[in-house]
Amino acid sequence: MLNRVSTAGLKTAFQSRVPCSLLLVPKGLNSSQQYSQVSNPGNLKDLKSNRDDFTRTEKSTPSINQGSNSFVSCKQINSLHSSNEVNGTLQDKIVQYKRVWQTSAFILSAAIHATFPGKSMVLNFRITEAEFKPENFYSGGGFYSEFLLLKHNDKNLLENLDTNSENFSESLLSLIASNPDNFLFLNESQSLKIWEKFNEICRENSLIEISEHSYEEIDNISKQCISLCPNVQSEIIKEKKTFYFFKLNDYASISTEPIFDNTGLIKNSVPLKLASSHISHTLPISSTSSNPDVLKTQILNRIQGISFSDKKDLDEFNSFQEKAEKIDHRVIGKAQDLFMVHKVSPGSPFFLKHGTRIVNRMLELLRFKYFEYGFDEVITPQLFNKSLWKTSGHWENYSDDMFAVSDMPHSVKSKTNKSETPEHETSSNISGLKPMNCPGHCLIFSSKVRSYRDLPLRLADLSPIHRNEAVGALSGLTRVRRFHQDDGHIFCSFDSIRSEIQDQLRMVNEIYSILDFDDFELSLSTRPEDNYIGTLEQWDKAENLLKLALDSSGRQWTENRGDGAFYGPKIDIHVKDALGRRHQTATIQLDFQLPKRFGLKYFNKDSQAEEPVIIHRAVCGSIERMLAILSEHYSGKWPFWLSPRQALVVPVFNKEKSGSSEIENAKIKEFAQRVYNELIQSKQLQMNANNPDSGRTQVSERSERSELQTQTDKRMKRYRFYVDIDEGCNFGKLGRTVKAARLERYNYLIVIGPKETQEQKVNIRAFHGKDIKQVDLTELKIAFLDMMDNYE
Repeated sequence: MLNRVSTAGLKTAFQSRVPCSLLLVPKGLNSSQQYSQVSNPGNLKDLKSNRDDFTRTEKSTPSINQGSNSFVSCKQINSLHSSNEVNGTLQDKIVQYKRVWQTSAFILSAAIHATFPGKSMVLNFRITEAEFKPENFYSGGGFYSEFLLLKHNDKNLLENLDTNSENFSESLLSLIASNPDNFLFLNESQSLKIWEKFNEICRENSLIEISEHSYEEIDNISKQCISLCPNVQSEIIKEKKTFYFFKLNDYASISTEPIFDNTGLIKNSVPLKLASSHISHTLPISSTSSNPDVLKTQILNRIQGISFSDKKDLDEFNSFQEKAEKIDHRVIGKAQDLFMVHKVSPGSPFFLKHGTRIVNRMLELLRFKYFEYGFDEVITPQLFNKSLWKTSGHWENYSDDMFAVSDMPHSVKSKTNKSETPEHETSSNISGLKPMNCPGHCLIFSSKVRSYRDLPLRLADLSPIHRNEAVGALSGLTRVRRFHQDDGHIFCSFDSIRSEIQDQLRMVNEIYSILDFDDFELSLSTRPEDNYIGTLEQWDKAENLLKLALDSSGRQWTENRGDGAFYGPKIDIHVKDALGRRHQTATIQLDFQLPKRFGLKYFNKDSQAEEPVIIHRAVCGSIERMLAILSEHYSGKWPFWLSPRQALVVPVFNKEKSGSSEIENAKIKEFAQRVYNELIQSKQLQMNANNPDSGRTQVSERSERSELQTQTDKRMKRYRFYVDIDEGCNFGKLGRTVKAARLERYNYLIVIGPKETQEQKVNIRAFHGKDIKQVDLTELKIAFLDMMDNYE
């Protein structure tokens, strides 16, 4: 039964034996004192009896859907575990899994405490939100625990910690800053020990003691136990009225979410990953902290896992994970030499030759669509003085995620006496690397007087931007610090919103169709209930205009009421990849705030100054992240127009070593080289064609060229084809070459042997692309050009 326990009762429990992760007793208490009172009244036998009585009383059993105040009995949970179709509704299954993962997170924290007694302090344990979509129910789900780990069991190290929850964060940061060498990171073997203890706790089928409290009660009792301080701190921002106190053996913690009361209900758990994190993502800490370096330092260990209600769900997950691991963009990127990362520049990918080819093709597509839809591309600075970010509001609300840059002092020597001590020119100017382009575009708009004839003003920007992501959160191309965003901003009148949104949705549809994302989802996020700027009339009109634009798109869309940003409603777009995973990519956002902050005005037809509306839009979002999504969506088999390896020319020689064979092989090699040169439009080919000493054959070929060949060669200048040439092989070894080309993800193999040389044709083998078979060189060029023109 859920019992309300007095603060005094809890204090007595802590004073008997404090169930903390790192410091087992408050200052001044004897650590050898025995635990004489548990958090629920009565001994464990009485608690078991009470729980059994509660379970048998069906009328008094609250529903699992009653919210965070409900306490779930073992009988209820066992029935939840019996079937995937919980009560026949998807929502019940979602509630079930959130409870499973929340309980698992607490048990994981208890396992950390038990594995490293006196050396660990759990600062945070939570669940990660899954998508809960039928096609990929568990994607993104699971639980994690973040904790500090000491090298030695050193209670003296924490003697000066302030257990007042309001001062705890700063006190802890000071401790870390003054003792950086005493904290360590887990290795894989240590992580496995924690999971072994986790499974052992689950097998023990132990009771978890649970009680409900107000924040004031929990805040008061946390002063008696250091390990509870960070948990209380991390929940303050949620302004929850109800807190739960959990105790398992000698470990205790709190949460705003309820859990199961028995460890035996957690089965089928899978470790996911071991990582690091930093304090400021765990505790609510002011940006003016006296320890700013510690805020971004990777000092915490983070262990993540996932649990399942039954073996069937676990098997489904494992099968999915196996498929996902094979097509992980980091695996594909390494195998195909697309990109690399380096520790000297974390979160800043190096695009290699083949990766750059893909990026440039995507940028060409975007620029072509920009031209079609009336955008003008601009290039804005990387570095802006903080005064700009203060005007935009980013310095106040986003500075922790920005890279700040100080002016470098310069030495100035006296021109008259070089022996004098040099003076130093100092500057207090602080700048920030841009994390987005909108403030710079506002400067462009305000750089001259604007009239209604200038609107809509559509600006696009593909220059790199920087965001100060935590090192421990960085991952491949999906989470980076430096990236390119296909950023666009439309400055328009209020009456133009609908038509501009329709155009942007049309452009998204066209680009996503080319990228093979025909099945994408639209959602409208509307005005927040409280914190928003602008009038209700403005919001209602803007939302209605967005709804009309969405209706005209011909696609179904959903509404997320109250989920809009405070400065305007927005449309989010999610694509679905080949494995059914959803990724948010495009965003179309109305903004009523920035025009006000920058004082933007234009003169209408009546010569009256009006404020424009800004429409933020990104089609791909981050180019880097879209490249990651596409590589997994295509399983590394790039469509021809986007492929960094479009074709491989392979000459196949006669293996006989006679004089006639050598002559034949020379002709094969010459024809293969000609095919290669013409496909890549080699400068050497052009030099030979214009060389008067190259012989009659060249003159004869030029005079006999057909109009089709001439037009085809003109078309060829529009593109660069990524074609390689093999050193050649005999027919006996052709199979190996074919296999290697397929593994390297070439779209086509162009085979040239004695027959092809004699007939002046090429034999085409398609790995992933439309079938071409045997054609002459002009026909091959036309086939390649048509695929490029049609984005095939």
